[in-house]
Amino acid sequence: MKRRLSKPDLGFDFECMACQWGADVLVEYARKKKNIDEFLAATASLCHLFGIYTKEVCHGVVENVGKQVFYVLKEGNGTITSKDICGLAKEGVCAKYSKVRNKILVRS
Repeated sequence: MKRRLSKPDLGFDFECMACQWGADVLVEYARKKKNIDEFLAATASLCHLFGIYTKEVCHGVVENVGKQVFYVLKEGNGTITSKDICGLAKEGVCAKYSKVRNKILVRS
């Protein structure tokens, strides 16, 4: 059984910061209209490497949520930031940095 270490209190949330780094790349990929599949594969690998979830869960979450986030970024026309993405995805500490957290509307 894998034991998770408790998070040290460093005055910031490492997972939130890591999320924002990854989301910055995602925002840039969307801005440049690049293919998202390579980014999603790398994100799933990093999720597992950092021990956030198991390999299977990381790949499933990233595949399902990542494509939805990429769609929202395209529809947002550059108005959605990495802070907004992480505020929605991670909530908690990350949510306080999002300016549009409760204002995103996705048309079906």
